[in-house]
Amino acid sequence: MSETTNNVVEMATEKKYTLRKLEAKDIAPMASILAKIGLKEFKDCLQNTDVQAIMAGKDDQDAVNAVGMAVMFDIVGVILANYEKAQDDIFKFLASLSGKDKKEIESLSLSEFAEMMIEVVKKEEFRDFIKVVSTLFK
Repeated sequence: MSETTNNVVEMATEKKYTLRKLEAKDIAPMASILAKIGLKEFKDCLQNTDVQAIMAGKDDQDAVNAVGMAVMFDIVGVILANYEKAQDDIFKFLASLSGKDKKEIESLSLSEFAEMMIEVVKKEEFRDFIKVVSTLFK
């Protein structure tokens, strides 16, 4: 590959944003999004027996990772299925996390937007929040 081609490939895969750490001020927008996507659907993602076993600390790290990935994809699926209802809140929330404005988030390519949503769901603080919230569903 030529040097020019390598630079183009690197630029195409370079992230154009950085997400800040989730904080207490993020609870309200996350709660609003969860309410709009439907708490029942969200609850169903967390009611899986494998997830419950992990929450109880009964499985090894490989199981935790496998179930964590499955739950992450379930959560992203629920968000996407109910996206239209929560779209404005999602744009505002991602703008807040990335330091971009809402219009910039609205203009992201589909792949960049999906990557950003997945990155949020993968954040340690998000997983910790979900773990605490899931105790409400027991």
